[in-house]
Amino acid sequence: MQNVMRKNVLLCLFILIALVVFSMRAHGQVTLSPVFASNMVLQQGKPIHLWGRAAADEAIDLTLGDAHATARADRDGRWAAELPAMNASKKPMTLTVAASNRITLSNVLVGEVWVMAGGADMKRDLRFENDSDKLAALVGESPIRIYDASPAVADEPKDQLAGEWKAVNAGAARLLSAEAMLFAQRLGAALDAPVGVIVLAAPFPGSPIEAWISHPALEAAPAAKPILQFYADGGWNKKADEAYQQKLDEWMKIRQSLPLDPPPKPEPGKRIDDRHLRPAGVYNALIAPLAGLAFRGVVFDHGDNEQSVMHGVQESRLLPVLIADWRRAFANEAMTFALVELRPERFGKFDDRCGAELREGQSMAERELSHVFVANTVDLPGKTPAIALADRLARIALFDAYQRTDTDPVGPRLASVKVDGATTTLSFTHTGGGLVFDADKPRDIALASSMYRWVWADVKIDGDTLIVTAPGVDKPEGVRYAYQDLPDRRPTLMGKNGLPAAPFRTDTHPTYTGSITAPDTVDRYFTRKALYIENPRLPRVLIIGDSISGGYHEPLRTLLKDEANVIGEADGKGWRSMGPRCYTTTGSLANDQLKYFLASREHFDVITFNMGIHEFAAAQPGSEAAYAKRLEQVLAVFDQYGTKPIWVASTGTISDNLIPRFPLYLSNAQRYNAAAAKLMESHHVPIADLYALTQPHVKEWINEDHIHFNDEAKQAMAQLLAERIREALKR
Repeated sequence: MQNVMRKNVLLCLFILIALVVFSMRAHGQVTLSPVFASNMVLQQGKPIHLWGRAAADEAIDLTLGDAHATARADRDGRWAAELPAMNASKKPMTLTVAASNRITLSNVLVGEVWVMAGGADMKRDLRFENDSDKLAALVGESPIRIYDASPAVADEPKDQLAGEWKAVNAGAARLLSAEAMLFAQRLGAALDAPVGVIVLAAPFPGSPIEAWISHPALEAAPAAKPILQFYADGGWNKKADEAYQQKLDEWMKIRQSLPLDPPPKPEPGKRIDDRHLRPAGVYNALIAPLAGLAFRGVVFDHGDNEQSVMHGVQESRLLPVLIADWRRAFANEAMTFALVELRPERFGKFDDRCGAELREGQSMAERELSHVFVANTVDLPGKTPAIALADRLARIALFDAYQRTDTDPVGPRLASVKVDGATTTLSFTHTGGGLVFDADKPRDIALASSMYRWVWADVKIDGDTLIVTAPGVDKPEGVRYAYQDLPDRRPTLMGKNGLPAAPFRTDTHPTYTGSITAPDTVDRYFTRKALYIENPRLPRVLIIGDSISGGYHEPLRTLLKDEANVIGEADGKGWRSMGPRCYTTTGSLANDQLKYFLASREHFDVITFNMGIHEFAAAQPGSEAAYAKRLEQVLAVFDQYGTKPIWVASTGTISDNLIPRFPLYLSNAQRYNAAAAKLMESHHVPIADLYALTQPHVKEWINEDHIHFNDEAKQAMAQLLAERIREALKR
């Protein structure tokens, strides 16, 4: 029995030792960082840095072609080795890494390596491009390799980047990044060398620029302070928790009042996984694992999302931080950065100039930093053709990274501004021998006569200069070119080098997004429309009113587009047709708001004004007399500034008592309109009677809120206003 027990003990001990040895051997397997794999391209002309993991103190031998190197793992199992620099080679080689085990990587090329980082547009497959079959055949003939990094985010810097190197052929090309492959094809054809592109696309849409920057760099950047504070305070989930606590408190009160039959207890909101939005979230996952890799330059195609556009100025302040951060990480202070300009898209939630402010920041980085260029897209469709963008990116790369100076890398850039009386002269560089307009006449160049008035300009070309004037603008305050998310009139200013001019502005007017700093902040005055640019040869019509006039404002502008400049009431944020300062008589007269507004906006030929709903909705019978007296004071202000007013009667609803908060809504509308009409007739002011227009159709026209109207009603209102305005302009 003792012998049997002894044998069992020895057997168990043997098995335990075997498991330990096996575990040690398994742990000691030499590995390479996943960015090094079969089908890869290594950077020519620079020492080839390789790294991975192995058992502590393990010796490693590496061979690539005729080159050889050795390394030894440190006590944590990390190792790094350096092979000598090599020239480009289209002949595939084999890389072997030998230790206690052996790794063999096949089909390895030496050539040019670029990192292309960005958002969803960077990942768009070739199959979605026009002529995709033709383009696939084109790239399939080139020695192109694409490393497609797997989506991931991380709270701490990672040392491994998951992904796969793919040798491009016509079949595989359709499912890979069109932007990356066509850029690689253009570059490879010019250099006669293999090109590898490491595609680092954000794992989720909407990743802001701070997610692409390391924590140390953000902590040193003043512009990032409110962002870091937001997340230090709990970020998005803190607001979700606060909202849930409020619901819970309300439920507790109801439960106390209804102890026998309370409503169900509210459920906590789902917590947000915001790692792709957090500072350094994308950097940790996609950039940190590449530290030490040799490559030539970066294409950064980022910003085409509402999060970035909403924070346009802040994003532009952080762009130089990102560039310096990445150059530090890869020990290359002269690394080429090709920035893809924000594409011409309209971001519906925000004002149409926010994207322009982001583009302005990209242009500033180009002006202020060395080896940084912007590939302009503002002249291209919103779904930018990858082939057109690849051409522009390749020109930048060839010029800056490879010193091919036989062509301009970019189109015209504003160099200087001279104002002489009513004439503004703009001088440009990178024109390729002169400026041209890619159309019958120049478009999308506006001139300011004040902070609140912009007009389309008359422009003449004189070599590398533009001469800008406009009728009636004697003291211009600035010039803007294509300064919108989606320019109203497709930009046409080009250089003779065939490239578009970069959007610009010469004024110093306040920005919209400069005050937006925390990630969850949105300025409540964003208007969702472009700053209205006028035709200086047409009369000016001002629309003052509330949300009802906001409804008919756009159709009215369309109806009169060739007859008048239809402008909304405005505050310091820009033109629009809603208050809050001037849509009531009390607001207009308080502190002379209306008077100061008209004094600062230059002359208006006609003003339509509707000041009623926000005064009569909760009013008591008899208050219409005081209302009429205030209206008379408003008319006196209009008369002081020599403008022709048109009174717009307030719309009503279906009947009283449909809106619980305002039980006399319809009755008050009738009384207030009657008092206003009597006053207007005595002063010979024309009336646009929207009440009489809408009442016969009110049941089919009015919205569910019983106040606002549908599109059919808005169009009918605009038709009536257009008739009255035409009559006033004739007089």
